[in-house]
Amino acid sequence: GKAAHMIVNCAECEPYITANHRLLLERPEDVCGGALILLKALGLRHADIAVENNKKDAIRKLNDLLYDNEILSVKVLKTKYPQGDERQLIYALKHVELPAGKLPADVGCVIFNAETCAAVYQAFASGMPLIERIVTCSGDCVREPKNILVPLGTPTRNLIDFCGGLIKKPQKIINGGPMMGQAQWDIDAPVSKGSSSILVLSESAKPHQDQAS
Repeated sequence: GKAAHMIVNCAECEPYITANHRLLLERPEDVCGGALILLKALGLRHADIAVENNKKDAIRKLNDLLYDNEILSVKVLKTKYPQGDERQLIYALKHVELPAGKLPADVGCVIFNAETCAAVYQAFASGMPLIERIVTCSGDCVREPKNILVPLGTPTRNLIDFCGGLIKKPQKIINGGPMMGQAQWDIDAPVSKGSSSILVLSESAKPHQDQAS
């Protein structure tokens, strides 16, 4: 009862990750359909679909799909880090600052990401629960970086093998983006519902800081 404005977060502000972009290109109807279901559940009348301006093809697809739609509208954002953070997103769209320790509902907003909307739609349309997700498998060690639709629980090793294996010695495997993702200690660690990407990076891909003279 506190939220008056819904936002669908399609921003991918970290390098390498393109899973949401692929989802918007191949299944925009699922994302929009799930957004409509969530609006109905919350008793709201409008939602903004927030997309960064480097996804021009996805923006065109959404605008074509939502032509003359008064319930869902596409909002184009600057591509910058951390645009996908809820505080940045709310400020970019509503020009309202979310105070520290507060939730989006405290400023009248509720936020869902694109994958959640698509999963909600599939649950209603087919009765299928969340059993798979799109994962970006990338990094300078991966032979053929790809976006892959994989069952939850798939070992990281299987994704790397599907992308042609490794072309150089990895220094780090990260579940998520290079800035906020989590380093993995086991190459067989499973894909979870929150795994947007698996990055395999060499020593040369790590940023180096200049030493003070």
